[in-house]
Amino acid sequence: MAGGIKIRITTERRPFHDGRPLEVGEEVTVSEEEAAHFMENGFAETLTKTTAKKTKKVRARKDGKFVADNPGTYDINEAWITVDE
Repeated sequence: MAGGIKIRITTERRPFHDGRPLEVGEEVTVSEEEAAHFMENGFAETLTKTTAKKTKKVRARKDGKFVADNPGTYDINEAWITVDE
């Protein structure tokens, strides 16, 4: 299933998916709606991040000029920011 959410079953209650019971520790890919149902009822935990997709964007000041990278902070690139889509 493309674009689904991967979950891991955490209960002995053996919830059904695609017509068969799932075992504890089994990992399956389900729709967002099915994942919400499994997690709300305590049957599973999510393995796929469901947060918004993050992209890098050039940082600009309020006046529209780009911000340069500070060479003194080698582990941080101030010229780019990460934003949620």
